[in-house]
Amino acid sequence: MYYYDKILRTFKKSDLLVDTDIFSLVFGKSGSMWAGTNNGLYNIKKKRIINSFISSDTNVNTLLGNSVLSLAFDKKGDLWIGTDRGLCLLEQNADTILRQSKREGKYLSSRLTRCIYEDREGNIWVGTTDKGINKIEANTGKIIQYKNNLQDSTTFWGKDATCFLQDVAGNIWIGGFGLNRYDPEAESFAHYTESDGLANNYVMGILEDSSGNLWISTQNGLSKFDPVNNTFENFFSQDGLQDNEFTVASEKLKNNHLMFGEKNGLNIIDPESIRKNEIAPNISISNFMIFDKQTDYGFPQTKKIELEYDQNYFSFDYAAHDFSFPSKNKYAYKLENFDPEWFYTDASNRKAKYTNVPPGDYIFRVKAANNDGVWNEDGTAVELVINPPFWKTLWFYFLEGLLFVLLIVAYIKYREKNIKEKNKLLLVEQKLLRSQMNPHFIFNSLTSIQSFIFENNPIEAGSYLSKFSELIRSILYNSREEYISLEKEISTLKNYLEIQQLRYNKMFDYEIDVDSEIDIEMIAVPPMLAQPFIENSVEHGIKDLPGKGFISIKFSLSDESIFMIIEDNGIGVEASKKLKDGKAKEHKSLATIITKERITILNSKLKRKSFSIQITDIVGRDGKVEGTRIKFIIPFLEL
Repeated sequence: MYYYDKILRTFKKSDLLVDTDIFSLVFGKSGSMWAGTNNGLYNIKKKRIINSFISSDTNVNTLLGNSVLSLAFDKKGDLWIGTDRGLCLLEQNADTILRQSKREGKYLSSRLTRCIYEDREGNIWVGTTDKGINKIEANTGKIIQYKNNLQDSTTFWGKDATCFLQDVAGNIWIGGFGLNRYDPEAESFAHYTESDGLANNYVMGILEDSSGNLWISTQNGLSKFDPVNNTFENFFSQDGLQDNEFTVASEKLKNNHLMFGEKNGLNIIDPESIRKNEIAPNISISNFMIFDKQTDYGFPQTKKIELEYDQNYFSFDYAAHDFSFPSKNKYAYKLENFDPEWFYTDASNRKAKYTNVPPGDYIFRVKAANNDGVWNEDGTAVELVINPPFWKTLWFYFLEGLLFVLLIVAYIKYREKNIKEKNKLLLVEQKLLRSQMNPHFIFNSLTSIQSFIFENNPIEAGSYLSKFSELIRSILYNSREEYISLEKEISTLKNYLEIQQLRYNKMFDYEIDVDSEIDIEMIAVPPMLAQPFIENSVEHGIKDLPGKGFISIKFSLSDESIFMIIEDNGIGVEASKKLKDGKAKEHKSLATIITKERITILNSKLKRKSFSIQITDIVGRDGKVEGTRIKFIIPFLEL
């Protein structure tokens, strides 16, 4: 035990209660001091022990336990005693202890009584170390228990209740898990914890100053609480406290100073001398970095920062110009048009970092508060512009739109061209079909077959009729295809030549020769490409010969192309032109024009090789014309 020597202004060690743990102290009206220890209760007056009380299992008028954890006088002058084994009462001017282990209604929630307090209505509040708090009603003596339940916002929070205080407004405050305020009307509790601004959730003591503020000691700092505005102001060792960890010892002195015990001593605080710093601090941006590298921007002269789209990793440094307690300055920053809300930080982190900020116009704002929480709401700001890449600019969007329109137009033109080409091809195919389905040819062919019937030669008539029907069917079928196999083309040509032989009484012979390297089943050729020229050979080249005519058709493979050569022993191209009358000229012109139109269309669909046709006279050694040669070059295509 220690006492304070006012003359020497120092603490001195007492000779009383040596090697004894003292848990609680109270002063009686007579000036005596009562000390609760680990070895009973002692009444001390004028520096000597005048009475003591200990526990005895054989005497019910003694303490329940020797560890006296808490003491409190009520208005009647009776002394309430909290022990580690239950609650006791020492009435005024009595020498015997009354054990309060069983009272009307309920027992206490726990026998481990840490703190005792009497409110203005005379109710006795008892806090325990493990099961919340209890209220002993003044009028009935009944006990109401308020146990800890952190899941219920209306109940008491805290297994270990450390202290009570009734303020000038009549509110009852209890230290537990955070700060609890009791509402007698609703029989419920309100709570204030670290999330509300309390220095620490483990409250050790509560005192009220002359202005109605509560001073709350915790296991990590001291809080000043304004119950009107529900605001906290916290103090720590850097503010002048001996230590941040407080004990349950606390007392308000006669001069309104507040005394709080710590693990290494005590603090005496004059609340009136602690003035709030009302000056809002100036703040400035001190540095700007891109990809953690220094830049040449200077502040405050820089009002606008302009970056490229790939410089979107940057940071701002800032500082408040308040040096009262710079470590307690607070900051808030925001990048307008990017951050949805303000970001709050303290003096240990005076940097705002941003990554992947999209192109756009922004304003970086930062504000600061001093050690007492007075904010400079205006703060400081700087414009920030991140230019978009060229492909996200308006002119590029315009070009994209223009290109899109041009593509649509080009597609429409392309479709129109394809439709025109298809229509042209269809028209050519119709012309070709009409030329191949020549009425004269069909009439003369049927007349020849009819003559076999009249001549009682049905077998020959049936054979030619079969060839004729197969020829007509193949012409109609092949006219619908762009390419057919060489095998089908040769079969059609054979049928056509045999029908022509029938018409002209075998006035000519023919041969079809195919190179052995050509797979006629796989090679693709346009249908009916040679037929108009074979018809010309028959109709205009060899029909008027004095002797027998001959037509040769050869297919050969060379340099990834198929050569189709048609030769006859007729009068030749030039002589044939002279013999034709107007009608014949028109017919020949039609066959040649149709074929050339087909070749033009076919070539438009090929990228490398192309179709071609050559028509020449065959000239003998003596310089005389001996016939006509038509040479087709057909690109090598497979089905």
